Amino acid sequence: MSERGDHGPAEGRRSLFGRFLRGVADGVAEERRRERAARDAAAPAEAEEAEDARPAEDSSLDAAAETDTAPDAPRAPEPDWNPAPKPGLYASRPDLPPPPPVARHNAPRTHRPPGALAEPDFLATCTRGNDCAVACPVDAIAPIPDGPEAGTPRIDATRRACVSCVDTPCITACGPGALTLARGVKMGTARIAVSACLAYRGTDCTACVDDCPVPGAMTLTNGRPRIVADVCTGCGVCRQVCPAPKNAVLLSPGA
Repeated sequence: MSERGDHGPAEGRRSLFGRFLRGVADGVAEERRRERAARDAAAPAEAEEAEDARPAEDSSLDAAAETDTAPDAPRAPEPDWNPAPKPGLYASRPDLPPPPPVARHNAPRTHRPPGALAEPDFLATCTRGNDCAVACPVDAIAPIPDGPEAGTPRIDATRRACVSCVDTPCITACGPGALTLARGVKMGTARIAVSACLAYRGTDCTACVDDCPVPGAMTLTNGRPRIVADVCTGCGVCRQVCPAPKNAVLLSPGA
């Protein structure tokens, strides 16, 4: 038998199967074309039905919108950005010293010697002669080296505090009157930073109370120092002698 005769039936079967597959594919494609054509034909009709089904709009609302007479919708209440203050540390801890007084308007930023006039008058009166610094027996007064207040006297209590001399030699030495006894000897007010104070952290320490030169300006309560603001002159001795790693005495200048 020839080679052509051996393979003839197999090739015929493959040819028939191929025509069958092509026929199936053509049928599927034709069915999809028909479905697509049917959807395209139905779309306009569905759109018209949806338009007819829409409810008529309220003409009264249109009129109100045109005339701008529609009532405003109720507005939600605005949040309270300033709620009542809550009790703070001093309300919950009566054993702590009272908070420092609020700084006054135009309070000086510089710790002046005792008897200093109000800051604007002091700056206008002081001649920068340095006589008060020369007269100070403990070298607590030094002129400011630079800036708009250069040459005027100040006290840096961390370096050397005022010791509240009874005879007030600095005031006596001031010829222009920038320092005067009429103003008293109050230079400011000290306060205790309880977070840094050793006595408030469980350590036995009374250095500030022991060395305070102003009678009655500092007291001890349960081993803890307190400052009597009305008596304190702001001399700064308590700050100078404070042994805490972070100085626990703060000074607010101003009489």
